[in-house]
Amino acid sequence: MEDAGGVHRDIGGLEELNSFWFHVLNGIALIGSVTSIYFVSGKTNRERRFGMWVSVWAQPFFFGIGFVTGAWAIMALATWRWIHSIRGIINNPVK
Repeated sequence: MEDAGGVHRDIGGLEELNSFWFHVLNGIALIGSVTSIYFVSGKTNRERRFGMWVSVWAQPFFFGIGFVTGAWAIMALATWRWIHSIRGIINNPVK
Protein backbone atom coordinates (compact mmCIF):
# COMPACT_ATOMS: atom_id res chain seq x y z
CA MET A 1 0.00 0.00 0.00
CA GLU A 2 1.37 3.42 -0.90
CA ASP A 3 0.30 6.70 0.61
CA ALA A 4 -0.21 9.93 -1.36
CA GLY A 5 3.54 10.63 -1.34
CA GLY A 6 4.35 7.27 -2.96
CA VAL A 7 5.86 5.87 0.25
CA HIS A 8 5.27 2.15 0.77
CA ARG A 9 3.50 1.60 4.08
CA ASP A 10 3.23 -1.94 5.44
CA ILE A 11 3.12 -1.85 9.20
CA GLY A 12 3.72 -5.19 10.86
CA GLY A 13 2.83 -7.21 7.76
CA LEU A 14 -0.78 -6.04 7.86
CA GLU A 15 -0.85 -4.60 4.37
CA GLU A 16 -4.10 -6.33 3.50
CA LEU A 17 -7.01 -5.71 5.84
CA ASN A 18 -8.10 -9.30 5.30
CA SER A 19 -4.91 -10.65 6.82
CA PHE A 20 -5.12 -13.15 9.65
CA TRP A 21 -3.33 -10.87 12.14
CA PHE A 22 -5.63 -7.95 11.45
CA HIS A 23 -8.59 -10.13 12.37
CA VAL A 24 -6.80 -11.37 15.50
CA LEU A 25 -6.19 -7.76 16.63
CA ASN A 26 -9.78 -6.86 15.84
CA GLY A 27 -11.11 -9.87 17.77
CA ILE A 28 -9.00 -9.10 20.84
CA ALA A 29 -10.13 -5.46 20.78
CA LEU A 30 -13.78 -6.49 20.44
CA ILE A 31 -13.65 -9.03 23.29
CA GLY A 32 -11.79 -6.56 25.49
CA SER A 33 -14.30 -3.80 24.77
CA VAL A 34 -17.37 -5.95 25.48
CA THR A 35 -15.79 -7.34 28.66
CA SER A 36 -14.89 -3.83 29.78
CA ILE A 37 -18.43 -2.54 29.23
CA TYR A 38 -19.87 -5.48 31.17
CA PHE A 39 -17.67 -4.95 34.22
CA VAL A 40 -17.70 -1.13 34.22
CA SER A 41 -21.48 -1.31 34.57
CA GLY A 42 -21.10 -3.64 37.57
CA LYS A 43 -22.58 -3.02 41.00
CA THR A 44 -19.38 -3.01 43.05
CA ASN A 45 -16.31 -0.82 42.88
CA ARG A 46 -14.20 -3.96 42.42
CA GLU A 47 -16.12 -4.90 39.24
CA ARG A 48 -15.92 -1.36 37.88
CA ARG A 49 -12.20 -1.13 38.60
CA PHE A 50 -11.60 -4.48 36.85
CA GLY A 51 -13.57 -3.24 33.82
CA MET A 52 -11.42 -0.13 33.65
CA TRP A 53 -8.25 -2.24 33.75
CA VAL A 54 -9.60 -4.36 30.89
CA SER A 55 -10.26 -1.14 28.95
CA VAL A 56 -6.69 0.04 29.60
CA TRP A 57 -5.48 -3.30 28.24
CA ALA A 58 -7.76 -3.25 25.15
CA GLN A 59 -7.18 0.32 23.95
CA PRO A 60 -3.70 -0.30 22.46
CA PHE A 61 -5.33 -2.87 20.15
CA PHE A 62 -7.82 -0.26 18.93
CA PHE A 63 -4.96 2.23 18.53
CA GLY A 64 -3.04 -0.32 16.45
CA ILE A 65 -6.05 -1.00 14.23
CA GLY A 66 -6.47 2.72 13.66
CA PHE A 67 -2.77 3.12 12.90
CA VAL A 68 -2.68 0.30 10.37
CA THR A 69 -5.85 1.40 8.59
CA GLY A 70 -5.14 5.12 8.77
CA ALA A 71 -8.28 5.72 10.83
CA TRP A 72 -6.99 8.60 12.91
CA ALA A 73 -10.33 9.10 14.66
CA ILE A 74 -10.08 5.57 16.10
CA MET A 75 -6.59 6.37 17.36
CA ALA A 76 -7.85 9.55 19.04
CA LEU A 77 -10.81 7.73 20.59
CA ALA A 78 -8.59 4.89 21.85
CA THR A 79 -6.23 7.42 23.45
CA TRP A 80 -9.15 9.29 25.04
CA ARG A 81 -10.65 6.04 26.42
CA TRP A 82 -7.25 4.93 27.74
CA ILE A 83 -6.74 8.24 29.58
CA HIS A 84 -10.25 8.19 31.05
CA SER A 85 -9.91 4.56 32.12
CA ILE A 86 -6.74 5.47 34.04
CA ARG A 87 -8.67 8.40 35.55
CA GLY A 88 -11.49 6.00 36.51
CA ILE A 89 -9.05 3.62 38.18
CA ILE A 90 -7.57 6.46 40.22
CA ASN A 91 -11.00 7.83 41.23
CA ASN A 92 -12.62 4.46 41.98
CA PRO A 93 -11.10 3.10 45.18
CA VAL A 94 -11.70 -0.51 46.13
CA LYS A 95 -12.81 -0.87 49.74
